Amino acid sequence: MPPAQKDWERLPTLDEYLAKNPTAKHGEKISCSKCGHTEQLDTGLIRITDYRRKLMCTKCKKILWREEEK
Repeated sequence: MPPAQKDWERLPTLDEYLAKNPTAKHGEKISCSKCGHTEQLDTGLIRITDYRRKLMCTKCKKILWREEEK
């Protein structure tokens, strides 16, 4: 398995992120567990069109959770 795939699989899913950070949900918005910012950048794991997505805080750049497009 490629290293990038392993790193991606170590990231929490959104449900896992929210379970670990229950105060991160503010209605429809989700905040960063590090800085509290509520905007995320959705990026592909390897390339922009990658179905494996990672979401990061636009302010502090912490990677928050992973998603998989179906």
